[in-house]
Formats: sequence, C-alpha cells, structure tokens
Amino acid sequence: MVDVSKFITRAEEAYRKRNYQYAIQMYLEALEVDPRNVEARRTLRQVLLKVDETGEKIQAPKGTTIMLSRDPEVLVKEYEKAVVKEPKSAKYNMRVADALSQLGAHEAAGFVYQFIITSCEKGGTNIDAMKKGAQAFIDAGRPDAAQQLLTRAMRAAPNDREIADLQRNLAASSTLSNIQNASGSYAMLANAEQAAELELLKKNVLSIDEVKRALAIVNGKLQNDPTDKAMVKKKADLFGKAKNFDKAYDWLMSQYEVLDRAPDILELAVRYKNQYFDHKVRVCRSKAEKEPEQAEAYMVKAEEFKQAKREFELEQYQRQVDESPADTDKRFALGQALFNIGRHDDAVQHLQRALKSPKLEKRSSVLLGQCFNEMNRLELAAMQLETAREKLDPASDEELYSEVRYWLGDVYEKQGRGADAKALFQALFMENAAFRDVGNRLDNLAKAS
Repeated sequence: MVDVSKFITRAEEAYRKRNYQYAIQMYLEALEVDPRNVEARRTLRQVLLKVDETGEKIQAPKGTTIMLSRDPEVLVKEYEKAVVKEPKSAKYNMRVADALSQLGAHEAAGFVYQFIITSCEKGGTNIDAMKKGAQAFIDAGRPDAAQQLLTRAMRAAPNDREIADLQRNLAASSTLSNIQNASGSYAMLANAEQAAELELLKKNVLSIDEVKRALAIVNGKLQNDPTDKAMVKKKADLFGKAKNFDKAYDWLMSQYEVLDRAPDILELAVRYKNQYFDHKVRVCRSKAEKEPEQAEAYMVKAEEFKQAKREFELEQYQRQVDESPADTDKRFALGQALFNIGRHDDAVQHLQRALKSPKLEKRSSVLLGQCFNEMNRLELAAMQLETAREKLDPASDEELYSEVRYWLGDVYEKQGRGADAKALFQALFMENAAFRDVGNRLDNLAKAS
C-alpha cells in the first residue's frame, strides 16, 4: 500500500491551524499518489464544506482540458480539482466517482456517490448516484452500505427495474448474506477461519501471495456453487487487483452464458477490458520515459493499444444499440465511438437520434456539429453548433460551452469569417489561455489579416 501518511499529517495540522489552502493542497497530493485512499477523499470534502460554510476564499488548483481524456487516473485527478472549485457540484463529484469505479477503486467511488446524496444539490433525489453507489459498495464487499443506498433508492423510485436487479444481486451471494445477517460482527460467524477468509476477501489492497490465497478461497466457493454471482465477480476483482485485467475480462465472459447473460456481468467485463487497454497504455508511456532510446517504439505500441480500445468500444456500443435500438443514451455512445475513429458519416445518424436523450441532448448537439465540420459541411456545422450554443448555460455547462465556441470558431475560420472566429477565440483566451490551442489560433488569424 502506498504511504501517504506524511501528506495527511500535514493536511490535518494545517486544518487545525485553519490554513485551509495548504490542507487542501496536501489532500490533493495524497490522492494523486493514492487515488484509492477513502479517508483522504472524505476529509478533503469535509475541509471543502467547512470553507464553503465560512465563505473563505481559496485559490483553486489549475486544471487541464480533460473532455477528450479517457484515462480514469487523469479524470479522477482533474475532476477532483473541479470539486475544489465547486464542492457541492453533483456533476463534478459524479465524474470523480465514475472515474474511480473505472479504476476499480470501488469503496472510494461508493463514498463519493454517498457524498453526492448527502451533500450536493438535489442529492436526496439523485437516483443515479444511489444506484451507482450501491453497485460500488457491492463490488467493494460492503453489503451494509450497499443496502442503505438501495433502501433509499427503492423509496424514491419503487418501480425502477435496475434497483430491483441490484437488490437481487446483493441477495444472491450466500457470503454477502452471511455478512449482512451478522450485521458486520465477526463474533456471529461460525468460526475464526471463516472470519479470516472474509477479512481477506474484503481487503482493498493485496500482496501477490494474498491474491493467490484469496483466489483459492473463491475457487472453493465456486466449486460448491458455480452460479454464485458475487463470487464470480469477486474472482474478477482479484484478477483486477493483480492488474490481470484481461484475465478478469476472459473470466467474466466465460461465465456470461452460465449466469443467463446477466447484464451486470457483461458491463463489468467491458469495464475490465477497458482497464486492460488503459493499463497497457500507461505501461508503454512509463517505459518510454525510462528508456528514451526505445521511446518511439513504445509510443507506437501505446497508440496501437488506444486503437484496439476504440475498436473494442465500438463493438460493444454497436451490440448495445442492436439490443436496445430505442435507447438514445446508447445511440450517443455509439455515435461518439464512430466519431473517434473517423467514421463521421455513420456517426451522424446515431447522434441525430441521441438528440432526444434528456441527459445527453447537449453533448449530442455539439458532437453532431463537429461531425458536420469534419465532413466539410460547413454551413450545416455552423447552424448545428450555433443551435447547440443557444441551449448551453455558460455556468452549469462550462466545459461544453468552451468546446462549442472553439469548434464554432474553427468553422467560422474555414468559412472565411475571420472576425467572428477571432471574437470567439479571444473570449476563450480571456477565460482560459491554456484551453486547447486558442493562443496559436489567434496568432494565425493575426498573420492572415
């Protein structure tokens, strides 16, 4: 386990002295080193709420443009900086939690989902946070916390089928049921050996030897009940803890049919496959830094893994749309995947359907305009992006509002509307000089005039 105690000690001392700025900085550094550290993430939010309560002004850490990043480690770090600026923002906290789930930091993700429900705007009615939080706690081996969120979710949305599925998943495992019935007390377990096994299975960080021991325990339980979904997931989780993400994917897919094509098994398998690609890219980048003479070859390999991930995602999104053609959110995901590999003509039809999605209408509208731009249909692109801009709120849609103006400026420049492009790029530069390449775009426009 990574030791971040020095950062946390400094943060606690700074907090006692009411030096909130330094306390926040130390917690962020601790989380950058160990993103799975639940205590640091919890205490950071306590400090942020205290700052919000007192009205004290703090300088928010500088972030980078992350809209196009798919690396969950980058997303966690950068969206956490956004949380520092807006600690009660459900949007940014949700993105932190989602990225933590992608990393496999399930307990940390569950805590952030919980924070959204208790401390963010409209958190008490945020069904999505309740469902995702319950799933995260199930994956983390925290059935008590999962049940609390599911109970709350069922009260708010009693007819939600996904909540019912989560409840069945929670009840499916005899092991989890034993823990739940015992109210978390090992004194109520039959013997110390079983308690030791459960303790091992609940640990978030394991040594290589502990992973082997835990796998032996899980395999034994699966021999007794091959359809124990909780143990099927736990085995995948152990592969993931050992960074054998491809093994986790292969294992889950081998059980997909056995478990009656359970959607949550497929979803988890896809998540591990994406983690496999992300891990390989990080390894290649690390080797490129350590071995400069081979850097070019490693970066080529990293790009191959990125391309393989894009193709894999495309296959999954296409399958999902084939299974649920009326699901507009899945249409958006497929359209985005097609856009990312340059199939803009194919992306258009799915993004047009995705415009009907209440959740993704705005993003669909911007991406559709980008498609028209890439297809050199500049008049359509300008019309679409102008329409998208009108629907965005500069405050609540800050990132997307910057993106739509950037791409609209790009279209205007191609159309020969230099003054209009310049006005958009200047506004972006004044707000964030590091946004994309707006500085270079302004310089090029100045040279052309």
